[in-house]
Amino acid sequence: MTAHRAEHVARPRHVPRAASRQRARLLVVLAGLSAASPLATDMYIPGLPDLARSLGTDASGAQMSLTGFLTGIIAGQLVLGPLSDAVGRRPVLISGTGLFTLFSVVCALAPTMAVLNAARVGQGFSGAAGIVIARAVIADLYDDGELATVFSRLVLQCGFVSYPGVSSMPRRR
Repeated sequence: MTAHRAEHVARPRHVPRAASRQRARLLVVLAGLSAASPLATDMYIPGLPDLARSLGTDASGAQMSLTGFLTGIIAGQLVLGPLSDAVGRRPVLISGTGLFTLFSVVCALAPTMAVLNAARVGQGFSGAAGIVIARAVIADLYDDGELATVFSRLVLQCGFVSYPGVSSMPRRR
């Protein structure tokens, strides 16, 4: 995952309780970062029919915003992963989070389907920063033997953050 694997030093098996709590908190933060982009999709899918109506398009036109978002996430992971190895995790995470917020506002205020689709591609691309950085930080901090366990905990916590029962609750009319 990262080019820094050779620099890791063997860590002691016993981790002090304070360090263990700190790592647990970090994992929760990383899960939130990883879940932000999927949550941006899960929350708006139930509203696609209303979105199509309000922007004067059909269902397939509204679904193009989902395709654009997923294309952005894929491209973002391909670009932002190597970029974070080159320039560092922090600048990529801060700029990605800031741009994700900006593109989210543009999506909310989009007057046309074209603006929404462009903003969704940007939202997906910048949202990939949280996904990529979360995984890179875990790969940086944990030994190879611990990675599978920590990644499974991250995925489990992401599931709680973007729990489908919350994001797709029925709307009252």
